[in-house]
Amino acid sequence: MNEIQSMPHRELAQWIYGVRGRVVICAGFLCFLLWALYPFDWDPPKRLQNGATFGVDRALSFAEPGLLIGKDTSSLLKSVRKSGALKLKLRVRSYEVEQDGPARIVTWSIDHHLRNMMVGQVADGLVVIVHTLPGAISPEPEFFVPGVFRQGDWADIEVILQKDRIEIKIDGRSMLLDDMPVENLFDTWRTWYVLYFGNELTGKRPWLGEIATATLQTDEKTIDLLDPSRVELNSTYWNARYAPSFVSMVTVGLKWGLWLDYLLNFLGFIPLGFVLAARKGTRFGVLRAALYCGSASLGVEMLQIFFDNSFPSIYDWILNTGGASLGGFFGYRYSRITVS
Repeated sequence: MNEIQSMPHRELAQWIYGVRGRVVICAGFLCFLLWALYPFDWDPPKRLQNGATFGVDRALSFAEPGLLIGKDTSSLLKSVRKSGALKLKLRVRSYEVEQDGPARIVTWSIDHHLRNMMVGQVADGLVVIVHTLPGAISPEPEFFVPGVFRQGDWADIEVILQKDRIEIKIDGRSMLLDDMPVENLFDTWRTWYVLYFGNELTGKRPWLGEIATATLQTDEKTIDLLDPSRVELNSTYWNARYAPSFVSMVTVGLKWGLWLDYLLNFLGFIPLGFVLAARKGTRFGVLRAALYCGSASLGVEMLQIFFDNSFPSIYDWILNTGGASLGGFFGYRYSRITVS
């Protein structure tokens, strides 16, 4: 009677131990790879020629796509946090009235998704994007003033940010006044984000135009952001989507899509862990499943650094490894059933 009851287990065990089991493992990893890297927009780091130049009048020109990098910008952000307000004053003109975008004039960021604030051009208008969630990917809130660059003339722009309010002035006239959806905006800003002019490290959405002046005013002092001692202008620059570290997705609002993503990352590795552990048939099989699946997941997460629209996450790796470990435990228990 016991032998008859154990027959289905033995048939499944033979299937797991055979060629089909290996096919399932390989197919599972392949499906995970395709899911993690879709839509396959390959964007590896590359060296770009810098089109940014300083004129004799110290005006910063972007006749070609370029990048100017600020030095020690963390101290500026700490000063902003301390004062609880900032006033960014720019005197700019666009070389192209219509620019796709938002084309970056000034941004505090580490890539085109993760930033504190961005001032740029969309078509002939000015756009200011301020992030109110630490490390947020979604561009909210977004403020737009149309027609700023329509004539191609110089425009004096003031972006005044307080803890809970934003005001945008063009040529001394207040064009926008709005509230922020947070009580203290600057508490959500990352102090290690870098100040860039004309572009971002990604090399995407470059702005073509000229910046005559750029100053940052807090309650303490006024800082010339184009001071040669505060900026770095190289003949070339490397574009890279991320620093060599994982990006946390948990800092984005925990919406349904994100919970579903976490759930799939956990559940998707349970079958793989089960098959790997069942094939081994010992307690070591659980460790083996966690090690193999964890290593594969780590490799895929790091590979996502080179794909646009893909976001490496330490939490995905933890969930993948956890799911594989749970599946490995089930696989080990199943293997004990088949031999008993």
